[in-house]
Amino acid sequence: MRRSLALAALALVTTCLTASAKDAPNPPALLLLELPDVTSDFAAEVTLTNLELRLLSDSGATDRTKERRNEKAEKDIKGLQEDYDKALKRELEDVQKDIAKLEDKIEKVDKKLEKVSGDNLVKYAEVRDELKTEKDALAAFKGILERYKKYGTGVDASLPEALIGRKAPDFSLSPPTGEAATLAVLGDKAFGILVFFSADNSDSVANFKALVSQMRSQKDVTVYGIDVGHSAEEWTTVGKGLDSLPVLLDTDRKVATAYHVAFVPQVVLLDADRDVAAVFVGSSSQARRGLGTAITAVRKAQKDDD
Repeated sequence: MRRSLALAALALVTTCLTASAKDAPNPPALLLLELPDVTSDFAAEVTLTNLELRLLSDSGATDRTKERRNEKAEKDIKGLQEDYDKALKRELEDVQKDIAKLEDKIEKVDKKLEKVSGDNLVKYAEVRDELKTEKDALAAFKGILERYKKYGTGVDASLPEALIGRKAPDFSLSPPTGEAATLAVLGDKAFGILVFFSADNSDSVANFKALVSQMRSQKDVTVYGIDVGHSAEEWTTVGKGLDSLPVLLDTDRKVATAYHVAFVPQVVLLDADRDVAAVFVGSSSQARRGLGTAITAVRKAQKDDD
């Protein structure tokens, strides 16, 4: 996983990784690779805690109950932040060790290059180029980890969480074949789920497929995938094997921008009023479980209100 993430990271625009908080784009630049699992886990936990607080705030609970839960949530999130900081520190240390090992290998190959000629010279030059590419990729991945030591550092105002509790932005998108659809395509089901993914990112595709399968038994849930960046013509190549799934194409990425998508997959949960109830970024196991937990929590709150 780390290697594939690193190679994807190498293709990013360097300024996206090094921008300071005041220079951060709003909404964030579309990076379109998978969020590191450690960050995805942390974001999911915080999202669920905040969802619980929002539902509690709208409930008929006493002020004292709400106050106690807010105090507990504050401690919970502080604990999550401490665990996240430790986990991210370990991840950064591991990446740095891998970079050091690659630098050592490159140095050894360089010494070989000084002593060989002919076919061997070509062979060792190719090996060196491969090692250097891998090292540069890991360095780019390290940059991502460092920038996101705290989830969304520098772009807090434009994170997906900024959408929560608000009306979901409407859109007009076309499927690979057929007429354009709007948010109304979700019908009158109690829940709508929008999964932003990229057809040429295998991890986000696998996440989308798994989510469609997971929700198939949920009669009050409608799921649509939104592929970011591909045209209908490109879809004929990149979308092979996805023809049976409900997909809309966000070719110009405007909808992804409206939904503050920086990483794929991003799963947006909408309630019956089509307000944004929760957002999960990344494909970690906690993010996948979190969606089910969020749906259960909203269902319970709606039942209590009735």
